Amino acid sequence: PKTNPPKKEEPKKEVVKQEPKKEPEVVKPVSTAVLKEEPKKAVAVEEESDVIVDAKTNPSAPAKPKKAKDPKACRQACYGSGESDLNDFFRDKIVLTKKMRKDEVDLKLQLNVDGTVKKVIVLGDNAELNKLVEEVAKNMVWNASVKNGLTIKSEVRMKLKFDKELKGLKANDLMVNPRLGPKCMTCASDSELFPN
Repeated sequence: PKTNPPKKEEPKKEVVKQEPKKEPEVVKPVSTAVLKEEPKKAVAVEEESDVIVDAKTNPSAPAKPKKAKDPKACRQACYGSGESDLNDFFRDKIVLTKKMRKDEVDLKLQLNVDGTVKKVIVLGDNAELNKLVEEVAKNMVWNASVKNGLTIKSEVRMKLKFDKELKGLKANDLMVNPRLGPKCMTCASDSELFPN
């Protein structure tokens, strides 16, 4: 009689279920009203990883250059309507002690294309005055430099000294880089250069 050879057992294959790939969840910004009512929930949302934030809703996203009405428009970076507004700003925001009035501060600001301050560098002998100037300068918003009809990044340097007539710090030796041509407007308002 013929016998069939014994069948070899094949190893069992394990079936592995693949889970569909999950896309990271997009978290919408929480309104301030929700933050006041439920601060614990807002903190929990912020602590999650892989949070994607849209550039339009993110205030720290870099600003895009503004386009002027005139494609050849140019303007040096300036604060308010000129040096008088700049001096008034420092006089109103920084209260000096008698000891601070003797000191001088070198201030360097790097400006973004929207006129906000990107970086502040303060050099001076009085550490307390340096700290005051740095804190105040961080919150400044300048009229951005305009070149060929577009706002550009720029750098502003100045020396701040106490002025008896002004009764506060006065900006001296103000320099803006890049230097634009002599025909550029020194301090035109945004309403003059840009469309609504």
